[in-house]
Amino acid sequence: MWRWGADSRAPLGGRGGTDRRPRLRLPESTASAEPAEAPPSLPSYTGRSVGEAVAAAEQRGLDHAVYLARSGATVASPGKEASRYGSGEKVCRQLLDTDGLNADFDVAFLVAADGHDCAGAPLPPPAPAPESTRSADPAPLSAGGSGSTECGPILSNAGNCYKAGQYCRKADVGRSTVAANGRTTHCRYLSTDPDRPHWKY
Repeated sequence: MWRWGADSRAPLGGRGGTDRRPRLRLPESTASAEPAEAPPSLPSYTGRSVGEAVAAAEQRGLDHAVYLARSGATVASPGKEASRYGSGEKVCRQLLDTDGLNADFDVAFLVAADGHDCAGAPLPPPAPAPESTRSADPAPLSAGGSGSTECGPILSNAGNCYKAGQYCRKADVGRSTVAANGRTTHCRYLSTDPDRPHWKY
């Protein structure tokens, strides 16, 4: 008798010269896989000039855009893009797209539209500059029904002298006239009534 493997030419590991033992499979290398792209990052430039903000975004290689500010602006719905703006304009808000929601930018800067605030609301009209001397007042005219008092040149639609505190026409905002009492009065907006202008001393 003989023992298997003692004098046989067949190897102990198998028959006929073929090794049928299971082979260990090594994990595939992941060295060639691209690393995940980091989300865009930029400190807040709210309250600073849009020129500074744009320069910082370009330095970091971020796609940027400038939009007109409104209260409900979001990364996904920023609103209307600004067609022109000054580099010294203040940044009202900054929208950083860290989740890849907007294909147009990595960061957006919101600036106020002309004549509007950062919430998109219209600004009140500026108050006219007060006249320094009486000599610059227009020459007064006499008006019927006011005795010997001279007033004008701006009169009411009925041709009467104005009095301080009365409403004046929006077309007369910034102009002056002589009131019924002979004093110079100016047509301007008041903080207590921003919708309609009044005659005030």
